[in-house]
Amino acid sequence: MLVTDKPENLPTTNALDGIPADLLGPVPRELRLGANVLMVLEDPPKLGETRDVVVRLRVTREGAEQKAVEGETTHFCGGKIVTAWLLGQPVPPKADEDQGALIDEDGEISDEAAGVEPDPDEDDGSWDDDNVARPNFSDKS
Repeated sequence: MLVTDKPENLPTTNALDGIPADLLGPVPRELRLGANVLMVLEDPPKLGETRDVVVRLRVTREGAEQKAVEGETTHFCGGKIVTAWLLGQPVPPKADEDQGALIDEDGEISDEAAGVEPDPDEDDGSWDDDNVARPNFSDKS
């Protein structure tokens, strides 16, 4: 049997509409320059605030223009935004630079990708017998 009668006092609104968007903190927002999205900020500035942003550009065109009225030639170059970051934050690596391998020749995660510092006392820089990187603990009790 199919029941089609609604219960009495059933609210007709969506209860999720009452939950504020910033319940868990500020809502991340895109930082835009014209139509270009520079970055998404977890802690976005409020209206009227100022943030310092560093932008990496790649020059994609160059040329010269002559103004019709004055006849003066203006030389220019145009570019594309490659990446952007907040001033004081770590500089992101350049896409065209060698960033090292994530996986070594044996198919394992490389020491560099795992964040393992080479042991200066160890000549070959290999892992220990169990293939597990172990921290250097002090022998002092």
